[in-house]
Amino acid sequence: MITDRHCAEQPLALQIADLCKVYTPQAIIVREKDVTGQVYEKIWQSISSVANKKKISVLMHNHPDLAIKNDAVGVHMPLMSWLRWRKNAPSEAQRLCSRPKNHKFGGVGVSVHSVEEALIAEASGANYIIASPVFPTTCKPDAQPLGLRGLAAICHKVSCPVYALGGLQLNDIRQEMLVQAGVAGYCVRSAAMNFSVKTQLK
Repeated sequence: MITDRHCAEQPLALQIADLCKVYTPQAIIVREKDVTGQVYEKIWQSISSVANKKKISVLMHNHPDLAIKNDAVGVHMPLMSWLRWRKNAPSEAQRLCSRPKNHKFGGVGVSVHSVEEALIAEASGANYIIASPVFPTTCKPDAQPLGLRGLAAICHKVSCPVYALGGLQLNDIRQEMLVQAGVAGYCVRSAAMNFSVKTQLK
């Protein structure tokens, strides 16, 4: 699951607490890109306090230094950001890549949009990748969707786990097709942030 407080029904910690009454995501990526590091850290800590009770991994997004400082299980990054940071801080990068040994989900995740990017991400040490967008999405309306064929091509070219993102719903009816394409799982953003426990429990 990926956060976005701008489309959440309520403050993020409450939104996630409600979501977890019905669903238990494998991991949460705190993706709040428009705040300072200090504010981001507080948001991550508030979400972690909720998720830890459910033993859900909570990863940071594009804040590798804060991930190390807070002993986060991992960090997710855009490909180019990861490559730059890895080059400038190789020992810290290796430290983050070793995190999944004690967690079901963690380490360094990298966003990719093609087979070529997926191969680069894996070669650079990524523990997992998120391929997007698989289907049309309001988050990136101008992006060309990979489709199931493009997703499968990525899955078959790399050995690290691949997660799908883009245009997917909670308990998506296309789950079986995603599995057949070779994914380890899939991510949701809007569907999770728009979730209402009151609606679900009616």
